[in-house]
Amino acid sequence: MCGICEVMCPKHAIKMTINEERENPALDNGAYPALIQFTKFNKDKFDFELKDFVMENCPTQVISYNEEEHTMEVNDPHCIRCRQCEIASEGAFTVRQPWQGKVELHTERCVDGCTACADICPTRALHIDEEGKLALADYYCIKCGACMQVCPVKREYDETEFTFESYGVKVTREHKTVNNQDQLPIWVERWRLGHEPVESGAFIDAIRKLADDKAGMIELDKKRALKRRDLLKALPGSRILLDRK
Repeated sequence: MCGICEVMCPKHAIKMTINEERENPALDNGAYPALIQFTKFNKDKFDFELKDFVMENCPTQVISYNEEEHTMEVNDPHCIRCRQCEIASEGAFTVRQPWQGKVELHTERCVDGCTACADICPTRALHIDEEGKLALADYYCIKCGACMQVCPVKREYDETEFTFESYGVKVTREHKTVNNQDQLPIWVERWRLGHEPVESGAFIDAIRKLADDKAGMIELDKKRALKRRDLLKALPGSRILLDRK
């Protein structure tokens, strides 16, 4: 009942309550920091002819149209930062994901006929394209790792020790490292996590398990993503945008 799982779940699948009131010991006691993430809307950059298209392509249905204010609104606590609204709105939405990382798809390593990763992907980052083939729209990936969990080609691990310092005390923990990455059809890496300052052994331990420290690596940026036709094609009803290009 520490509350760490609720903080870290990118799909908001977990909610903690105590006596039916929302409470999270990890956040309340300062053991975990608040994550830096947001979804913002720029009304001046938006073509409102696309409002229905944008709302229909939000997988969690957290975007709505406020007719009285003539603006788009986001139910931010339930947004999973998939960035599909960025592409669907042609850049009027700006999304900051907490994770930095990457995802790779190697279909030549897949089990024949398997589409488990596309079935479970919450953001259409993995999907079946117009030709009936498994495809990756990497910009939409939220690094949840669900695809790796359901893939029938399983990860194998080596165990190593790592040491970190928390409040002046050195702590040693076991760390698992995947040793068969070159055999896996789908691979998700988490490099860094944007968060507020914190000095917590629990947090440092969790981050070491969940992420690799790859200084200098950056995600695909929004400017490039807006020009990619493969991201448009991954959105249902994308002809409305493809015809405008």
